[in-house]
Amino acid sequence: MNSDIVDGIDDSRSSENALRWAAGEAASHGTTLTIVRVVAPALDIWPLWTPPAAVSDWRQNMGARTIKSCDHLAEPQPDVGVHRAVVLDQPAR
Repeated sequence: MNSDIVDGIDDSRSSENALRWAAGEAASHGTTLTIVRVVAPALDIWPLWTPPAAVSDWRQNMGARTIKSCDHLAEPQPDVGVHRAVVLDQPAR
């Protein structure tokens, strides 16, 4: 039974290294790779009048940009299927 390899990413160099390793592991085991970016609710930076939808859109776009910027790290493994997910929550959960 093959299970997906899941790798959580952030903006750190160690995260990039972990993603390269995870892509290699997925290739060697014939599994898919799921890249996850968790975006914490940072409501303290928004004015009180900001619509909730605007905050949600901003967080989703920020997470998607981070994942897209890491796509090149998995490219050396062209046979690996890559899934991407952005989760709006606290990263430690």
